Amino acid sequence: MADVPAWVLVLNTIAAGGFGLAGTYLVPRSQREARRHEERRANAAIMRDKAEQIFEEISRLERAIGAQFLVATRVAAGMAEDDDAPLADFDKIRSLAAVYYPSLLSALNELEAPMQERLQRVTEALKTAAGHKSLEEQSRALSLVTFQVTLDQWKNVGDASRRLRMQLTEDVRPYLPGRGL
Repeated sequence: MADVPAWVLVLNTIAAGGFGLAGTYLVPRSQREARRHEERRANAAIMRDKAEQIFEEISRLERAIGAQFLVATRVAAGMAEDDDAPLADFDKIRSLAAVYYPSLLSALNELEAPMQERLQRVTEALKTAAGHKSLEEQSRALSLVTFQVTLDQWKNVGDASRRLRMQLTEDVRPYLPGRGL
């Protein structure tokens, strides 16, 4: 076996030590990167799931308002009694939006403010209807006001839900698969 010069042995030792040090730095770094990537993917999945829940709640809201409109139409036409149609509730949409998509809150406020105003109109109509002479006049006046308020509400929900969906579509775009996750 031939004698190897000392400088070659020193150079080999330095190179091996350098590779060892680089490995101890690069392996944990790549593991951290892999963990971050998995966390981003998991977060994106959660955000997509919550966006889907908001879409479903918006659809339920539209169906509830549509049902109220149909009931109000039948009541105003004298074809049916006013059964207690469920009123739309914003709590679930608002809580999901507040936590996951805060940019939707302004659109929700735009939707909810006219609803509050219409509720006040119905309250005033109740007071006015109570002043009519006969029960039939009271009922007719109230059903017409209820119909108009419900029609306004139906239009408002349609416009607002389209704005909510457009905003949510933009907000969820970064979390779609294949977007650098």
